[in-house]
Amino acid sequence: MRHDKIGTAAKSDGLIVALGNEWLKRNVGNRLMRKYYTSAVMRLAARLKLHLLKMVIPKSGTNLEDYLHPAYFTQVAQASLKVARQDEDDEEELVAPSNAIKLSYDIKRLAGLKLAKAIKMGHQEKRSEAKDFLKLMSIEWSTKLSRVHDPRRKEVRRQEATAATRLYNQTSKVS
Repeated sequence: MRHDKIGTAAKSDGLIVALGNEWLKRNVGNRLMRKYYTSAVMRLAARLKLHLLKMVIPKSGTNLEDYLHPAYFTQVAQASLKVARQDEDDEEELVAPSNAIKLSYDIKRLAGLKLAKAIKMGHQEKRSEAKDFLKLMSIEWSTKLSRVHDPRRKEVRRQEATAATRLYNQTSKVS
């Protein structure tokens, strides 16, 4: 992992490190690519954390675990859109919508890790926080990030691909 602000944030947060360990376990057989997959997931989670730090700082601390609380659900969704690089001119347009989709899976996994840790440590409050956050994810996440799953986006991409193909075919006939 690169030694920059994002890499440092990823390595200094225990929950992000635990997420990285999960990804290493999932890709144990793929010795060649597992470090790249793990690094990418950890860096994406660290970007989320850095955007969250710019938005609000919880009273309980600045680790990503502190943001996986039902009170910060809206901020987590907004930060996910910022990680997907929301276009400043058009808020409905995302430069990297796949980042928001990947983050949704990783946020669920992070909340699951928080829940597992709370169960093992016997913290009822953190356990209920994680459960409630996961419940909010299942109920509201798709509406908070509806622009990522917008069917019109797929149609625009299909039209752009068709136009590019037609342009290529026209230039091929001329040559």
